[in-house]
Amino acid sequence: MTNLEELVQDIERFETIIAEWDENQQNVVIGLKLAFKSLHYHAFVHFIENMKSESISSLLDTDIDKMVYKLLLDNELIELPKEPLLQRLHRVIDKIRPYLKKYHENIELVAFKPPDTLEISLMGNASHDNSVNLNLLHKIKKSVQCYCPEITKIVAVNRK
Repeated sequence: MTNLEELVQDIERFETIIAEWDENQQNVVIGLKLAFKSLHYHAFVHFIENMKSESISSLLDTDIDKMVYKLLLDNELIELPKEPLLQRLHRVIDKIRPYLKKYHENIELVAFKPPDTLEISLMGNASHDNSVNLNLLHKIKKSVQCYCPEITKIVAVNRK
């Protein structure tokens, strides 16, 4: 069991105990939870705002968790990379490849059709299985849109 799993179990245990308390006591706990949540948010914002910009850039160059990356973007604590779209597309495609190899697949960037369409080709065993293909396309789209939100359409094309 990981520390995270243990923390979740502790929280669930405390919530079970609190559920038996009267409403006033429960409201005190709710207020305390909100205060902690606000404190954590402000500490997180303070931490990010005081990081040097090169530190943030190096953080984003790692395989940062997509949820953390999205949280940083949504709270305007970071900006999208300033590099050109095609460079970002190639970078995200390179990050997707190891995941696709688990399915004996590879991906090729076929074309970018401005303003918002990306054509890709899936090459491998699963490319003929529609259910696997749709699942992979969904995951590819989510990954691409994380780095290139201007891409709204991803089309899989067959390469001869």
